[in-house]
Amino acid sequence: MNRRNDITVSLVAFDGHSLETVVETIAGLGVRFVEPAIIQGYTDPFDEDVFSDERARTIRRQIEAAGLSCSAFSAHIDVGAPDGLKQLQRRIRFAAELGATRVVTNAAKEEFRQTFMERIDTLVRDAESVGVVIALENPGDGRANIIDNAVSATALMRKYATPWLGLNYDPGNLLTHQPELDPVTDAMNLGPGLVSLHLKNGLIDGERLRFTALNRGAIDYQAVLAHTDSLSPPPEYSLELPLRLSRTPGGKPFRDRDPVPLGTIRTALEASLKWLEEV
Repeated sequence: MNRRNDITVSLVAFDGHSLETVVETIAGLGVRFVEPAIIQGYTDPFDEDVFSDERARTIRRQIEAAGLSCSAFSAHIDVGAPDGLKQLQRRIRFAAELGATRVVTNAAKEEFRQTFMERIDTLVRDAESVGVVIALENPGDGRANIIDNAVSATALMRKYATPWLGLNYDPGNLLTHQPELDPVTDAMNLGPGLVSLHLKNGLIDGERLRFTALNRGAIDYQAVLAHTDSLSPPPEYSLELPLRLSRTPGGKPFRDRDPVPLGTIRTALEASLKWLEEV
């Protein structure tokens, strides 16, 4: 994993900017894969009508017009919540229309474990029917989840012998979800079922965790990547820099009122991509 055109860039870094500007900027960085994101509380407010085939095709056309491809779609929900089944079904179809090979979501809060288990087989069949992998991610909100860390994630993955369900691990989420855990130590437990990693880093600024270029935060990503690159097969990597977002120590997310300036975003992405190539 030493070429930037093998790395996906999440569009959350550009929250608040037009898609046309975003794809032009990313293409100018020498990247070819992107990961759109539509997540309540993390991006502009929306309702479920946004997940239409027509909108997905429009986004795909804009992405492809810039010479890029959509490798993943980030659409975090709670699968066990009352509307979780239908919500993820919509997002699976949306991901397929985008041309993505995986849809990234949370699993479920611990209180919804049984409902999650009852639904996941149906959702895996839906995903297989359109050729999209469901990639479950450990959360950052501090609330007990079926997947809290690499240990619980790997244990869950061992229950399913299907290529259509996997893990999208995010070391950066541990900084607020389980701050007592060292992300590097936890990442050493990654193994079966790992399909992708969200790469983001952060530092405490006053009473908030703010996200930074990958080489400037609290996590030693060189150690994490040394382990994940050794896995067979190694995961795909998505650079996720939610620069407009911050979290309290308990994990509650906040979006800054104004979008981050485009130059600031580009500088952070370029520094992160250069560091990844050097590592």
